[in-house]
Amino acid sequence: MNPDEIAGLLTEYFTEMVDIVFEHSGSSTSSWAMRSWHCGARRSRTPTMPTAHQCALDQIETLEKMNAKWAESGRKPLAIGIGINFGEVFAGHIGSIAGSSTR
Repeated sequence: MNPDEIAGLLTEYFTEMVDIVFEHSGSSTSSWAMRSWHCGARRSRTPTMPTAHQCALDQIETLEKMNAKWAESGRKPLAIGIGINFGEVFAGHIGSIAGSSTR
């Protein structure tokens, strides 16, 4: 594929995948490959594992449909892998920019 075709394919793919994440109340991080769900500080909220799991299943199903459509135009199929980690996470900025310089 030429660069314009690759850019078009990735734009179509990422648009579909991110839409699915947002449909499942996920949030997007700075990395296109990482999405997150959280219960917040209170333990009484509903666990998010089923939400993340359903999102992954929906993404796989959507990719299968996209691959079928792309096959009609002679494109090779894409394959993805999805991993789900469930548990506590420490996320945010670590360290300080105080005292740093740009020399």
